[in-house]
Amino acid sequence: THQRTLRAGEERRVSYLLDRMKWVYFHVLYALNVLLHPQESAMAVHDHISRIRGIFPRENANGVIFFACDAQFMERFGYSLIFSCYETARKCGVHVHLYEPSVEILRHLEAMKEQFRDLNLSYTYEEEINFGSLPERGMYYTAFRFVAARKIMEESHSLLVCLDADSLIMHSVQQVIADARQYDVGLYFRLKKREVHKKIAAFCVLVNHTQPALDFITFFSGLALKFHQHYPSTRSHFWIDQSGLYVAYLWSKLRKRVSFYTI
Repeated sequence: THQRTLRAGEERRVSYLLDRMKWVYFHVLYALNVLLHPQESAMAVHDHISRIRGIFPRENANGVIFFACDAQFMERFGYSLIFSCYETARKCGVHVHLYEPSVEILRHLEAMKEQFRDLNLSYTYEEEINFGSLPERGMYYTAFRFVAARKIMEESHSLLVCLDADSLIMHSVQQVIADARQYDVGLYFRLKKREVHKKIAAFCVLVNHTQPALDFITFFSGLALKFHQHYPSTRSHFWIDQSGLYVAYLWSKLRKRVSFYTI
C-alpha cells in the first residue's frame, strides 16, 4: 500500500510537470506567432473588437475605472462597485463592459446614468459570444476584458484602472493614478511565484494612454485570441489572463520600450 501511494504521488508530480511544460510551450509558440505575423494578429484583434456595442467613455483627465462582467456578476457585484466609485472616486469616469447583458441590466444602467449625471457612467457590451476552444466561459470573461480595454482606452484617450467586478473603491485613487501616469502599464507583481499563471495578478491593471501601453495590450490581445482559437489539451486548466499578462510583460521587458508601475 505504501509503495502504491508513493507511485501515485510520483505520477501526479510527473503529470503536473508535463502540464507546466505544455503551458510554457504554448505561451512561447503563440507569442512567436503573434510577433512573426503582426498584421494577421492585428486584423484578428480588430475583427474581434468590432463586435463591441454601446457608448465608449469620454476623455477624462482623472482616469476611467473599468470593469467587465456577465449578467450574474453585474447583479451580484457590479452595482456595488459603481456605487463605491460614486462615493469615493466621482471625478473618475466609470465604464462597464458587459457580456450578453439582459434588457433589465441595460435599462438599469440607463436609469443610473440619468440619476447620477455627475458620475460619467458609460457601458459597452458583447452579444452572442463565441467562446472558441476555451474550456470555461470564465476564461473568456477574465482575459478578453483586456481586449475590450484596448478599444476603450483607444476611444477614451484616458488612463484605465481595470478592476475585477467584485472590487470596491474604499479610498481616493487620485494619488495612485497620478503616480501611474508617469508610466505606461501598472501591474500587481508576484514574480516569486513558481507558476506562470500566478506571477502577475489580474485583479488590478492600469493602462496609460500611451503608444507603448497600446502595444502591450495589443500583444496581449493577439495572444489571447490564439488561445481562444486553439486552447491546448491539459490535465488542469490555466487562466490565460494572468499568464498572458506575464508573457506580455516579459516581451515588453525584452523590447525595453514599456515602463511599468508596481501596483
